[in-house]
Amino acid sequence: MDPDAKYLAGYVLGDGMIKHYRKSGYEVKLTERDRTHVNYLADLVEKVLGVRPSLTRDRFRKAWRIRVYRKDAYEKMKRLVSEAIKQPDPYLIGGLFDAEGDYTVAKRRLRFTNKDPRIVDLVSGYLGKVGVSYSVYERRRGKSTWYVIEIYGKNVFKLLPHLDLRHPKWVKVLTSCSSYGFPGEPRRGWSGRLLGLKRP
Repeated sequence: MDPDAKYLAGYVLGDGMIKHYRKSGYEVKLTERDRTHVNYLADLVEKVLGVRPSLTRDRFRKAWRIRVYRKDAYEKMKRLVSEAIKQPDPYLIGGLFDAEGDYTVAKRRLRFTNKDPRIVDLVSGYLGKVGVSYSVYERRRGKSTWYVIEIYGKNVFKLLPHLDLRHPKWVKVLTSCSSYGFPGEPRRGWSGRLLGLKRP
């Protein structure tokens, strides 16, 4: 399966939607706040699904909506997601972390947050497979429930070679490495799109 297609499948699983409306048709939607990555995702959607998406600004969430309203794109995206989750790899999980992951430099903590326990199980299963230690906890607010995976310290840098990360937000992870005595370790796992690095 094409790496870009797997990455896109991961991003859609993390912060996207594939939906059929009985009255209004079909929709593939992704949500993203960083405008640079919005443009990247739009190009990726066009490459993988064969149609240029529309971009709209959601001022309430301070984010952009990347949308395609076509049955063939809807069907292809559903098929790609279904195939991708059968064999989780750096591209699928990298897309998930780009969509739903965050890193706190001061705590040397990487988090992944999602409301779907099946997706959390998918990610935690992959972490176990690559030998990364992690913890999972449940967070509630009113009727809403989130599941959070937390990874600390050296385990963060142990994981990076196993993730195809493409979002600009991860630059701070690279920057923090030398500060905490892990010079250059994440470079082995970086996608190379942002900083001109090359994957092995």
